[in-house]
Amino acid sequence: MNEIWELAKGIETEGQRFYRNLAKEAPFEEIAGVLHFLADQEKDHFEIFCLMQDGIVPRKHEKKEARNIAKKAFQTIITNVNKTKMLSGMESALKSAVALEKKSIEYYTSILTKIKGNEFRAGVNAIIEEERDHIAILQSLKELKQPDFPNP
Repeated sequence: MNEIWELAKGIETEGQRFYRNLAKEAPFEEIAGVLHFLADQEKDHFEIFCLMQDGIVPRKHEKKEARNIAKKAFQTIITNVNKTKMLSGMESALKSAVALEKKSIEYYTSILTKIKGNEFRAGVNAIIEEERDHIAILQSLKELKQPDFPNP
């Protein structure tokens, strides 16, 4: 079981590092803010996996709040960001970020059957939902439109 959590923590560490580095390259402050938000969520996921590895059921956090933060940020981005400048520098990186999120969803889905305890499976499922939200946010950045979040 330990190796499952270690790999999950590694995925989240990679995601956090990726988003922080991408934020440094962001052509607009608003975009950097969204990328830092995603990095912070990856950090939260890492901490949740640490708890699970220690046999502690993670606390539930409010998914709705994260979606509201993202929607509010996009209101500013859509109004203030030059789409041509945005896409010229970040399209490839955003595509890589979507691939990274899909990779994490694939892994987390594959470990669900190996996890003992409904509370732990529920925690992993919540992270999978947040990773899907990350994909919606990243696709919205590419298109500079409000995120279309998947239904849970």
